[in-house]
Amino acid sequence: MVNRAKQQQREAARAPPRDDAVADRYLLRFVLEAHTDRFRYLELDALLRSAGLDPASCYDRPSAAAAAGEEPYVVLRAPSPRLLRDVVTRAILVRDALEIWGVGADHGACAAQAAALEGTDVFFGEETTWCLGVEAYGVGLDLGAQEAVRNQYRGAFRCRGRVRLKGADVRYRVVEVYDEARPARGAAPARCYAGRVVAASRARELVSKLDLKQRLYLGPTALDAELALIMANAAGVREGCSTLDPFAGTGSILVACAALGGRCLGSDIDWKVLRGKHVSERDSGERRRGALPRKQPSAALQPLHADDRERRTIFANFRQYGLPLPEILRMDSSRFFDSFRGPSIEGAFDCVVSDPPYGVRAGARCAGKDGAVKPVPDELRREHVPATKPYATADVLCDLLEIAARCLKRGGRLAYLLPATNDLTPEDVPRHPALTLVACEPQQLSTKYARWLVVMVKGRDWSARDWTPAVRAGVRRGADAPFAALKEKL
Repeated sequence: MVNRAKQQQREAARAPPRDDAVADRYLLRFVLEAHTDRFRYLELDALLRSAGLDPASCYDRPSAAAAAGEEPYVVLRAPSPRLLRDVVTRAILVRDALEIWGVGADHGACAAQAAALEGTDVFFGEETTWCLGVEAYGVGLDLGAQEAVRNQYRGAFRCRGRVRLKGADVRYRVVEVYDEARPARGAAPARCYAGRVVAASRARELVSKLDLKQRLYLGPTALDAELALIMANAAGVREGCSTLDPFAGTGSILVACAALGGRCLGSDIDWKVLRGKHVSERDSGERRRGALPRKQPSAALQPLHADDRERRTIFANFRQYGLPLPEILRMDSSRFFDSFRGPSIEGAFDCVVSDPPYGVRAGARCAGKDGAVKPVPDELRREHVPATKPYATADVLCDLLEIAARCLKRGGRLAYLLPATNDLTPEDVPRHPALTLVACEPQQLSTKYARWLVVMVKGRDWSARDWTPAVRAGVRRGADAPFAALKEKL
């Protein structure tokens, strides 16, 4: 009993008050990836709004030209570490957040400011383990250089506990930032930051967990896990929110939404995709995975379900990751609202997230047939699969906007991908009277073409008067513009 009491006393003394803020500014460190750097602030803004914070009052966003290839840091203002932690733990492109205790043009000025900051003694208990890391963007620091930097901060970090490199109670960090991407050897940093790490991303682990190489069931257009998670965050997917993907395919986006806590509904017209593949069949994701569908996934994932030993379907992917199963409907998105009775589906969803088929890697189809249509006898209707015809890309986008405008709650978000040329502007993005454009950022695929992530929010209730044939024709003409150059190239 005495040992147990001493252990509890030791643990209470070791654990610092995590929500005690000694500063109101934080240094966010982004994931350093060239193919996602344009999505950094798009995702951050969405997470800040979801936490009830105004992005414009939290940080100064650089221009698009300055943001491309810039240093992976941004200074952010937040009322408390708890709110910031809610944002960072859900982020895909933010690695962690540093509570800024000191900032200066050199280490001397930075250390002096950190040492003079009041309220930091609570983190320097004798039972509190700690570690101090040193990093520099664009410069490699050897162990000797790192130790020299640490020695300059002995007066700022007056730690009395033991050093623990892994699993320390408090982690401190010193950051050197240079103006040039590759500074000359021996160059002095432009700015130095010092402080305490208060939050780290947990959602980032999902990128490797949901990797397509371990996915049981794939299609030719399966979206990579990282981009699907970014889209889910951009749409505001959170625990318990209802999410819709009207062009679900093999469910890559729905898997990401479910991993972030969303309740998912998906639909697709391709009954072969929804039916799945027998384990003896070679699936369309073989080339992307590098092998045939695995009989047993990685040991870190769920054991193979009995229903997935003979046939791989969308549901196999959800069972593989231990996620709640979605509702999947085989339906035609061009006649989406003909499939539901009454207005029950309108205003029922918090988020709509989709990667529509634009005919680039897979052709879009809708129900119908060119020429005369034969009536289906009553005895064959139950098993009848309607014929399909090509689905124009402009009509795909038109129907997606209409589905989002009617199905979203007020304030709900639509996030979708739009392939177009690199010179696409926000004015070129097709609009809907009930939807307001929030963000439009590219992921560059080549020197001419990009995949644009478009985010819209439902600003007001949908009205039938807003979607007249003339309005639809105008949206359709606008939807044709982004694909014109792309179609000519392909």
